[in-house]
Amino acid sequence: MGTTNRRRAIALATFVLLTALAGGASAEPDRVVIAAAVRSLEGDHDRAVAAVYVLRAGGQRAARQIRDAWTALSPLAQKRALGALEQLAEKHEAAIEVLVTAARSDDEDVGDRALGILSRSTPRGGG
Repeated sequence: MGTTNRRRAIALATFVLLTALAGGASAEPDRVVIAAAVRSLEGDHDRAVAAVYVLRAGGQRAARQIRDAWTALSPLAQKRALGALEQLAEKHEAAIEVLVTAARSDDEDVGDRALGILSRSTPRGGG
């Protein structure tokens, strides 16, 4: 098994484990699992990839937890969080708030990526 396939397998296994802890892959992860996923953004590559999958499934709760943790996250973790925020921004105002903050980041890569996501976001009314 190649390194890439091994990493994907580990990420998938971690994702399955985290969603099982949340009560099943079809259920939205609970706040404890989402909080662990936000912390895992700081971890090694495989854990961070699995965390992004959990956060994407976390809905409004995940968007809010990322927003609340944003300033405490390292630039690497912020870049990783953008992968979840891109999908969360489609339905959740808290994700848009984080992306606006990220677009103003001192880290040029974070700012550019956030601005790109915002420019591709579909305008919507209400929150």
